[in-house]
Amino acid sequence: MKLKYLFPLFIATLILAVSCVDEPVVTLLDEIQVSSSYVAISEDGGSTSITVTARDSWTAEKVTTDKDPVEWLTLSSTSGSAGESQVTFSAQKGNGRSAEVLIRSGGKTQRINVIQGVIEVETVKAAQVNAAPDGKFFRVTGVCTKIVNTLYGNWYLTDETGVVYIYGTLDKKGNTKNFLSLGLEVGDEVTIEGPKSSYKGDPQMVDVTVVKINKSEVKVDSVANEVLPMEGGEFTAFLTCKGEGVSVDIPEDAKSWLAISSIQSKGENVVVKFIAAANDAGDRETTLTFHTVKGSKKYSTETVLTQKGAIVEATVAEFLAAPVGNMQYRLSGAVTKIDNNNDGRLYLRDFSGETYVYKIQDYTANSLKVGDIITLVGKRAEYKGSPQMSGAVLENVIPVTPATIAEVLTKPVDKNVYFMITATIKEIQNQEYGNIVLKEGDSEILMYGCHPGYGATGDARKGLINAKGIKAGDNITVIATRGEYGGTPQLANGFYLSHESGDIQSLSIAEFLAAPVGDTQYRLSGAVTKIDNNNDGRLHLRDFSGETYVYKIQGYTANSLKAGDIITLVGKRAEYQGSPQVSGAVLEEVKSVTVTTIAEVLAKPVDKNVYFMITASIKEIQNDVYGNIVLEEGDSEILMYGCYPGYGATGDARKGLINAKGIKVGDMITVIATRGDYKGTPQLANGFYFSHESK
Repeated sequence: MKLKYLFPLFIATLILAVSCVDEPVVTLLDEIQVSSSYVAISEDGGSTSITVTARDSWTAEKVTTDKDPVEWLTLSSTSGSAGESQVTFSAQKGNGRSAEVLIRSGGKTQRINVIQGVIEVETVKAAQVNAAPDGKFFRVTGVCTKIVNTLYGNWYLTDETGVVYIYGTLDKKGNTKNFLSLGLEVGDEVTIEGPKSSYKGDPQMVDVTVVKINKSEVKVDSVANEVLPMEGGEFTAFLTCKGEGVSVDIPEDAKSWLAISSIQSKGENVVVKFIAAANDAGDRETTLTFHTVKGSKKYSTETVLTQKGAIVEATVAEFLAAPVGNMQYRLSGAVTKIDNNNDGRLYLRDFSGETYVYKIQDYTANSLKVGDIITLVGKRAEYKGSPQMSGAVLENVIPVTPATIAEVLTKPVDKNVYFMITATIKEIQNQEYGNIVLKEGDSEILMYGCHPGYGATGDARKGLINAKGIKAGDNITVIATRGEYGGTPQLANGFYLSHESGDIQSLSIAEFLAAPVGDTQYRLSGAVTKIDNNNDGRLHLRDFSGETYVYKIQGYTANSLKAGDIITLVGKRAEYQGSPQVSGAVLEEVKSVTVTTIAEVLAKPVDKNVYFMITASIKEIQNDVYGNIVLEEGDSEILMYGCYPGYGATGDARKGLINAKGIKVGDMITVIATRGDYKGTPQLANGFYFSHESK
């Protein structure tokens, strides 16, 4: 049986009708806009064009899979420059097919849906869906056997031929993220329509429409003792059954430790009790299936039983070597990085290695920080081939306090109180055990043993200095307690957290952008031009040679920077989706820039170390090579002796801004400079360009 899939055709027709008016419908992304996000092509073949308006260069690509290369669709252009461009979509004669095209610019993506002819929906079985090419539309009926996401509606549909994974379910109005409004439950018989797709070779149906739900005649209302203790015990399921009796399936791998102890029925109410044996292994769980029959139809529903198991004390290396499963592991180490401080997504490191922790249960937001020593219990899991801990429970926290050497020297001896110290290595007294003298300003202290990480004992305490290539002059961050030997203060019980080579190369931003992606540290200086996130220091940095994105500053204090501030930071050359950026950035210096008027600057003393940001009109250009310009604001004016392309310019790099930017008299310009003076006449000195607007 075949049905016409009319909704996409209706949308396509509507879009075509709208596109005939004078003002095209455009999307609302600032970086890239299209006149229509739907393209319809006649089944006889032909072409349809849209207008792409971009602030920067753009690319276009068809979304393809191994089973559907979308060879039937041709694009007139797959790239373009800033401004308006026409893209034409063409196809030969064909019917009932669709595709998606992604247009990218400025880090943003615009999706274009392309439909040719009338999409036909064929009624098939689950096995036929899984074997079909991507892009085909199907209607399939089966039982909902598992729901994995109740926001988007990701679940499994099962019939007598197999199982189909459903990735996304639309509500009755065709909207996403409203799955619960459908009332679909495990055990219900459901009929759906939608396109076949695949993800990494695995078949699925995407954003399906629910045609009909036939509620199950057997349902789990509640359970008692959903999580059984390690010692075992009784698990009870309370059911409503409108069919002809209940049968129960226990999976084969659970029959050795789980059995049915009783089934009691009274009308439609059924109580099934199970007895579980003691568990001397890791956590385990099983899915129990309840069946009934009514007339010629079969119904089923499921529930999950979990039993706690023993906990294995492990190093991080042992944890990483363990198989994925329900075994519980106890790990202790230092927090090295926090990805999300609302739910406890972080990295944990001990002396043997490092692992990712995907969320901590019942986590209190912002309760941990980098350096804190914690103990967790959780399972060995994996995501896209990368190991991680899941289901983590926080057992213990030893808070670590950032401190200077001078501050540590004033503290009492206490082996239970930990400090985080960042300092320069003045001397390495013992390479094997890591006895190092740390210096910070006028203060210094001996660290008696810098071990590879928390928890090291015996020979595992040795070898850090050579393994990390650490040398005198490097900056190192360590965690340790305040100790003492013969009345002399020292750091004890200490371990390594991170270090930076003392010979970090200072680069211009242009040189940084030309450098390869890697772990080499570079020092950059420039002005902050834009702040994307002032909670973690995501910002844009510009000097005289160019501009780069900085993805987070380590240990950043929220709202501590503003646009215009001149900063120096150290970080690595990284990349995200082809765009260069600074990662692992550490803020070394900040020259705060004060927004002010010309009148206010005139009242300030001469000081080459105090910077101001001034926005004013250009009254006169005295030298267009070096940018000597007279600025005017109300009744006040001042000469800017040299407006350079950006911070850090020297020699010939100071020349040419005026012509390069097309700056002229009357334009509004924003500059950053210090208060200078020439023969008693105030002027702006050490200045550079920030932005301007043509009159």
